[in-house]
Amino acid sequence: MNDALNHPKILSRDHLPAILEPYRTAGKRLVFTNGCFDILHPGHVDLLARARTLGDLLILGLNSDASVRRQGKGAERPFNALAARAFVLAHLEAVDIITPFDEDTPLELIKIVRPQVLVKGGDWAPEAIVGADDVLASGGEVHSLPLLGGYSTTGLARRIRGGAALCCALALTLLIGLGSGQALASPAQDSFTAADTDANGRLSRPEFSAAFPTLKKEAFDLLDANHDGALSRAEWEAFRAGHGASGNRTGTGTRPGNDASKQSGLHEILKNRRPPESAEPALSSSPATTAPAGNSPRDLPLLEAPKAASSASGASPIPLLEPPRP
Repeated sequence: MNDALNHPKILSRDHLPAILEPYRTAGKRLVFTNGCFDILHPGHVDLLARARTLGDLLILGLNSDASVRRQGKGAERPFNALAARAFVLAHLEAVDIITPFDEDTPLELIKIVRPQVLVKGGDWAPEAIVGADDVLASGGEVHSLPLLGGYSTTGLARRIRGGAALCCALALTLLIGLGSGQALASPAQDSFTAADTDANGRLSRPEFSAAFPTLKKEAFDLLDANHDGALSRAEWEAFRAGHGASGNRTGTGTRPGNDASKQSGLHEILKNRRPPESAEPALSSSPATTAPAGNSPRDLPLLEAPKAASSASGASPIPLLEPPRP
């Protein structure tokens, strides 16, 4: 793992028996769950928080990168490497210990942890949960918790890919229009007056769209140099000065279709474009507030992690277990 992303909660399986035995001796209930947790979302956080309420200590088995790739979720998965996923999960209050596993299933890890409570999301039937037979045979419990609706890593990735594809398509369409000079004007729509259908001396977005139906709405935003939501005659003339009726650049002494004739009047406007008056203010440069060193994120004390699992950056060790109260 990346040492910069180390954390005392992230432990190898070799350390688990010594870490967990005092909890078991003290009568603490160990809860186990597992997953990939590739892009953390509210569904994950909700499931982990509810799993933690079922016992005293939540151990999370985290699929390694190779294990994730074998799950058939897609060639690009995982989006986040194991070190990054573990580091983010370690900062959740509900999670007490994170242990990676490289197998296809967490069965071997479950046999090492020997939890009293086994938890998975509601998309798993209790009898299908890996390790259920072992936990039930030892007198433990198996829970399939209902999922928080509307959240999934696969769905989130699909929406991100879809949004990126749409943005690329819009940008390509606009650039084609700007670069080729095609369909930017027509002889019937040469004058500002003809486009200004309500005769108010300004071109609204609908009027511009009617005059140039083949351009995307982003073209209006580029032309609207003062960002007041309408094109003035000056903005219109700056655009029109660079185009003949066909939409090709004029006054260049070159024939339509070559590089010089493809320079759009929009480019001239963009050179002198002023920033929006409503631009968001710059972020404060003051340093972020950090939590005081040494504060434990949980009231439940944990055993001190072995030195091999301690953070390379000097993070404070997990505090010792308090003796059980009579």
